Amino acid sequence: HPDLEDNYMGGFDFVNNDEDPMDDNGHGTHCAGIAVGTGKASGYEYVGVAPGAELYAYKVLNNEGNGTTSWFIAGMEKAVDPNSDGDFSDHVDIISISAGNSSGNPDDPLSEAVDNAVENGVVVVAAAGNDGPSEGTISSPGCARKVICVGVTDKNDVVTDFSSRGPVEWNDTSLIKPDVVAPGVSITSARKGGGYITMSGASMATPHVAGAAALLKQMHREWNPDEIKMALNDMAIDLGYDSNTQGSGRINISVDLDQEVIIKSPYRINEEDYFTVNVKDKNGAPIEICALFIPPRHLPRLRYGSSVTFKAPMILNPLIESLECKIIVFKVLRNYKVNIDITVVNNKFILH
Repeated sequence: HPDLEDNYMGGFDFVNNDEDPMDDNGHGTHCAGIAVGTGKASGYEYVGVAPGAELYAYKVLNNEGNGTTSWFIAGMEKAVDPNSDGDFSDHVDIISISAGNSSGNPDDPLSEAVDNAVENGVVVVAAAGNDGPSEGTISSPGCARKVICVGVTDKNDVVTDFSSRGPVEWNDTSLIKPDVVAPGVSITSARKGGGYITMSGASMATPHVAGAAALLKQMHREWNPDEIKMALNDMAIDLGYDSNTQGSGRINISVDLDQEVIIKSPYRINEEDYFTVNVKDKNGAPIEICALFIPPRHLPRLRYGSSVTFKAPMILNPLIESLECKIIVFKVLRNYKVNIDITVVNNKFILH
């Protein structure tokens, strides 16, 4: 898919035992687009949560969406140790799992596999399932102790009836699940073979959280999986449901501006020039921010820091007199959020 080709770094197909993990079902493409899709094929209308992230695909389900425990565990082990040399330092940062077994528990092999990945430094995000509204319906490995388990909300912040609920109970033990909820109703994302398709389910909510975890990891490389999970829980918006319905609430890693910030950038720049955006507080102290530059017909670019540099895109068409671009600037774990609007007049970029 055009939205994934620039992110794709490789992977493995454990179903067919080869190095081409092509999606022959469609589910994986849609989920990957939500997490990391660049939106290139839609003119950047449908952009994933973390479009600058690298994508590794480990295929553990067949064309009908079914798989075996051995495929799943092999995929987890490969993500934790990609070159199988016993050195886990090259593990992936985030694993997103939009699949599960409704009859599992935290001691089953799937849950043990994801907990092992977390212990080796990987953030694992997994779907709660689509078996609500009854209690005790969390799927495995979403029910695992160390995983970030994700339930489902609609666009009005209502937890859906089908979103699986906790608690997770087994062997006289109980866990509160899910950990958080996220949008999973009528989500438009990449379609297998090209274009876009709209789907609903816990599978769609999960990559929203995986993408959010990737943004957190980019800004705080030193954070371990527990710290990222804690941050997602702490920043979540309480929707008023009990904890076994919503967990900590709906994810929210960027929050509205509540104090003055000063943004300095060049007023006019030529196409293909490099330009820098500096952000400071009202006292002149630098503020580290995440900046997402979205120019039409070009890949979005993501940067982090108090001073971020981008390259202005080539306009390509000399007949175009204006081009609307945007830089979205937001702060994680602090209350800063502001948009910089960009226009182009006579091939000159104007930022304001």
